[in-house]
Amino acid sequence: MPGTRIGAWSVGYRLFSDYEGSPFRLRIDNAGQDEFDSSFTSFGVSDVAAADVLIDGETAYYTKIYNQSGSGPNFIQNTAVRQPIYEQNWVGNFTRSMGFNGSQGLITDAIIPATATWWGYIVSEPTGAGVRELWAVASYPGSATYRLLERVALTGYPLTYNNGEGAFPTLPYDENTAYSILLKGGPSLRYLKSSTNDALSDGLNSSLHGQLSTIGFRNDPGLYFIGNIQEWALFSGTLDTTSEAILWADLNTRWNTPIP
Repeated sequence: MPGTRIGAWSVGYRLFSDYEGSPFRLRIDNAGQDEFDSSFTSFGVSDVAAADVLIDGETAYYTKIYNQSGSGPNFIQNTAVRQPIYEQNWVGNFTRSMGFNGSQGLITDAIIPATATWWGYIVSEPTGAGVRELWAVASYPGSATYRLLERVALTGYPLTYNNGEGAFPTLPYDENTAYSILLKGGPSLRYLKSSTNDALSDGLNSSLHGQLSTIGFRNDPGLYFIGNIQEWALFSGTLDTTSEAILWADLNTRWNTPIP
């Protein structure tokens, strides 16, 4: 993919062949509250079978999603009641879901660096209605420079890209449907495109200013996400048309989201 890696996080797959670490860390809800780092199979898929042996029928929760880019922040949650749930298989493949039921969220353990021009994507499936916050690419601190994907209070609770710079239209975001969402940002670009081939753009500033990032919430306790979030990534630079087509095909292969 073009651009410089800022971060790439996935609960299902090794995203880069040079990444040798773990995809995520789990806490088992047992007497010892044991934690362990997950692993990949030889095919680069999260090793569900090995994890299930360690979990041994108990409930497990995600405490950390490791950054596969080679450097940069991980997403973490140290408060037990806020940790996403290690759930059933994602529809159509062999990986587990990262479940959010309206009270969980993750935050980076370091800032996302300031970046004038950038692009990124997220794979998710909403399963509950309501105004909900999906991904704050840039969140804390800064009340005027946040970059937030959220469901809004319109019919069907569609998805919008709210960046504190002005209002933005919405894209369909229906419950129990898996979506890949592409974002692009720059000093005079705010762009949002869905795997359903709906797209929006305008010329407002959406550069990143060096802030923490959050998944499943921002700073509104009543707006935690309900659904599953599987993979997300950020790159500095621009995404050309050819590389974008490759990205949509890759996401279709991994997560069965449509190719727009």
